[in-house]
Amino acid sequence: MKEKNILNHNLLEKLILVGLCLSGTAALIYEVAWTRALSLVMGSTTYALSTMLAAFMAGLTLGGYLGGRWADRTKNPALSFAIVEGSIAVFGLITFIIIKNLSPIYAWVFNTFHLSFSSFSIAQFIMAFLIMIIPTTLMGATFPLVLKARAHRLDTIGKEAGNVYSINNLGAIAGSLMAGFVLIPLVGVKLTNLFAAGVNLITAVTIIYFVSRLNYRKTIGVLLIFLIPATLFSVYIVRSGDFGLFYSFYKAKNNPLYESFSKSVFKHALLFEEEGLNGLVQVFKDPYMKRVYLVTNGKVEGSAIRDSGEIVDSSVGTIDWANQLLLAYLPLEANRGAKSFLSIGLGTGTTTRAIMSDRGLKEIDVVEINPLVVKAVNEHFYPELFIDERINFIEGDARNYLSLSSKHYDAIASEPSYPVDQGISALFSLEFFRLVRARLTDEGVFAQWIPSYLLNKDEFKMMLRTFNRVFPETYVWYMSASKDIILLGSKGPIDLDGIEGRIAMREKAAGMAGKYELYLDPEKVREITAKPGPLNTDDRPVLEFIAARNML
Repeated sequence: MKEKNILNHNLLEKLILVGLCLSGTAALIYEVAWTRALSLVMGSTTYALSTMLAAFMAGLTLGGYLGGRWADRTKNPALSFAIVEGSIAVFGLITFIIIKNLSPIYAWVFNTFHLSFSSFSIAQFIMAFLIMIIPTTLMGATFPLVLKARAHRLDTIGKEAGNVYSINNLGAIAGSLMAGFVLIPLVGVKLTNLFAAGVNLITAVTIIYFVSRLNYRKTIGVLLIFLIPATLFSVYIVRSGDFGLFYSFYKAKNNPLYESFSKSVFKHALLFEEEGLNGLVQVFKDPYMKRVYLVTNGKVEGSAIRDSGEIVDSSVGTIDWANQLLLAYLPLEANRGAKSFLSIGLGTGTTTRAIMSDRGLKEIDVVEINPLVVKAVNEHFYPELFIDERINFIEGDARNYLSLSSKHYDAIASEPSYPVDQGISALFSLEFFRLVRARLTDEGVFAQWIPSYLLNKDEFKMMLRTFNRVFPETYVWYMSASKDIILLGSKGPIDLDGIEGRIAMREKAAGMAGKYELYLDPEKVREITAKPGPLNTDDRPVLEFIAARNML
């Protein structure tokens, strides 16, 4: 009997170590899933992502402190660890439910504190911390409890601490890889969160089973305490349906009142919603305006008008349409003999469709990092893009493509998303512009979209200086309706004689008349950028930070 108890004890210690590994796996799955879901509300800026991570780590720190005090007092650390694991499962599900219903809380936080960047940052941290405080505190408590369960002598505590720490980190590595590369792309954020809760429950029931001396009744009794609420919350999450529209960082400035925002949401029909490696892609339709718009990770990327099932060219409710067309027409008219065109960022496909209308082009390449955007455009915007044999869709990162490709283009246009996120801001840097220049033919031209409404005078000068450093022949076009800027650059002088009339003819054929003007010519650009000043570079991505702050 004594030998059997020793065997069971040794087996329990090994199971606890495996359980801690699984706990680390679940913890990082939660972190990735919660960050992905929270970013739909708080945004994907460096500030927002740092805030979420800081809140998560703060909970772990608090849990490590409280767990150490608990471990000193408990007589059965193995059972305490099992109870913590079961509790993480329940509160991990509750946390996801809170995030999914966060819009009214975030609306209050934004509208109360957004006029002060420091106050808003602190308020966002407190909000994120309170959302995650219970499960993250429980996660932090697992380490000291497991160490107490395994370290029986002072001379072995160092070795056991190393074993416990390493196995927990091993699980964390596995969890981050599984969540980002396997679970979310395959089953989405909701089921990923349920998977993590299932890992915690399995760990809890296994250890409780052995702690209770293989007593099924005791095990089932304790398990029901966690299983019943976990099942109810899981059913709620599954039945809660699609994500829909959130009151988010990207929408708050144009929707100061949450009540009006929530009423307008009911008008929007969700036509498309899929999750992938690069985030959530949605297509909504406003039945009153007949507007169909594309949303990626909470950001509206563009829109079009759908009438009787067909996309029609109209300026009603789509102020972006004019600059999307101009991004195609400017380089085409600046280099009238263009045979090849590279479009960076598909968006709704409006720019690519305008490019396609030029019959003189022989090759049209479109680089889009998110394959779900391509799918959404095919199903809900412009399926004709996928019939034209000249168009080649390239799935991947634009910078990697430009770095690895040896192809040269007569015209290149770039209109990525807002430059407020880490990945997107790299498409507005000095190094990116140099990559583009290296892929232009001698007569090639490049059109770059700049959201000037997110920049003050000095910040706009910085972007102009950065672009002009690579393209000495820089022209600046201004769109009065959307307040967007398009920079046009080339290796040499561009003949713009009569370009406005030719663009107007193209727009008339497309059913659009945009209000734009040549704002600055190369001589004025050189005059403005003559004085030395900061540049937006990979090493110092100033635009990424100032644009995010200016959105407040």
